[in-house]
Amino acid sequence: APVHLRATQDVSGDVAFNWVRRTRQDVDNWQLIEVPLAEDIEGYDHDILSGGEVVRTLTSDTTTLVYGAVQQMQDFGATQTNFDLVVYQLSATLGRGHPAAASVSL
Repeated sequence: APVHLRATQDVSGDVAFNWVRRTRQDVDNWQLIEVPLAEDIEGYDHDILSGGEVVRTLTSDTTTLVYGAVQQMQDFGATQTNFDLVVYQLSATLGRGHPAAASVSL
């Protein structure tokens, strides 16, 4: 599962979520800044939750996702400062893979 989920918000209300991807490859080298992807492509699914229910699923092909102010207004009626988020690293072998769930506050 991805690790170290965090968020920042810009002046427009857009929120950028960031995380660190992990590898499914057996790599035991703590000197690496970034571990090998070990997948044909890099991809992520993200579930934004409200009260435990998914209100929006987004995808990205990098370790950053922008959840726009307009999307927040559609989903919650206002921009938010607290988020429940689940990030899945996609795999041709495992599909969504193991989830990384976090409550993130700005």
